[in-house]
Amino acid sequence: MPVEYGFYTSIIPVAIAAVAGSSWHAVAGPNTAICVVIASSMVVFGPLFSETFVAHVLLLTLFVGGMQLFVGLARLGSVLDFISQTVIGAVILAVAVYLIVSSLAGALGLPGHPEAPLYHRLYFVWLEFDSFSPASFAIAGTTIVAGLL
Repeated sequence: MPVEYGFYTSIIPVAIAAVAGSSWHAVAGPNTAICVVIASSMVVFGPLFSETFVAHVLLLTLFVGGMQLFVGLARLGSVLDFISQTVIGAVILAVAVYLIVSSLAGALGLPGHPEAPLYHRLYFVWLEFDSFSPASFAIAGTTIVAGLL
């Protein structure tokens, strides 16, 4: 999404949650997992940052906001207590796998294909591996090691 939308989603929901929210644990603004899921599901409608992409993301967020408003007004939030830790862990793992596969081409210095489905990206890495860049791999490896330390 364009940068200004990030500012809107970082300020407005947090201000509303500060006034009307009651949870110590709820995330009011955008987070990485939500952004990855939205981008990966909406890129099939148009290239990133295109008008079509932005329109579909805005429509999705309005729909989700309406659902959240309904759940809040109907007092159905306690239903979320029945989602098991296994399901939450699976969603987190799926986001991690998506991030790793999405970053693999860049870490190897290969051309990326952000519009392609996940399994096609792996296939493109295999096909284009002959243009592997040791310098890109060294930078990616150093970044990972520095982050872990």
